[in-house]
Amino acid sequence: MLGDKLFALTKSYVKIHGIVHMPSGDDFDFSQRLRAARDFRGLTQATLAEAADVTVTTIAHFESGRRRPSLANLHAIVTALDIPADFLLGRISSPTGRSSTDQLSRLLDTYTADHRALIEV
Repeated sequence: MLGDKLFALTKSYVKIHGIVHMPSGDDFDFSQRLRAARDFRGLTQATLAEAADVTVTTIAHFESGRRRPSLANLHAIVTALDIPADFLLGRISSPTGRSSTDQLSRLLDTYTADHRALIEV
């Protein structure tokens, strides 16, 4: 119950600020981090599944905690989401890999992957 409320609060924070800061440790597990990252990128389970070349059921199982991804699926998901695997694994607290307090990082996070690629060149 508390986890659901905390997740809803985090989801609202993502939508308002375009960033997410997740506590490290056992407060959030892989399934919650995956859902937060998907919401952060504004994707549905279906669009993420298509981008990662897996089934919608596979994404649903990962988000519900019924299954854990293989290394190949993890790679496909983080590539599709354009986030570091360390976020999903709980090693860092930001899906961008950058400090959420950095104004430039927050601005970059509002751009699409294509726009970020142009800026980084």
